[in-house]
Amino acid sequence: MNFELSKEEEEKYQKWLAEHDKTCPLHPRKAPTAIGGRITFCFTPTGLGVAAGAECVCGEKVNLTNYENW
Repeated sequence: MNFELSKEEEEKYQKWLAEHDKTCPLHPRKAPTAIGGRITFCFTPTGLGVAAGAECVCGEKVNLTNYENW
């Protein structure tokens, strides 16, 4: 299986990440991780579409789902 973000979801992610990076205590420039994997993406297939989200290792989450595509 392959999961992808739509263009709108990608834009929402980039905007969230830019804002989150300003305050994240675990930002790579502040506290580098061994392999740089501090963001986890989550895709949940449902009967209506695929819900998408992202979570930083600091615990902050964002719902990226574009419900207009459902």
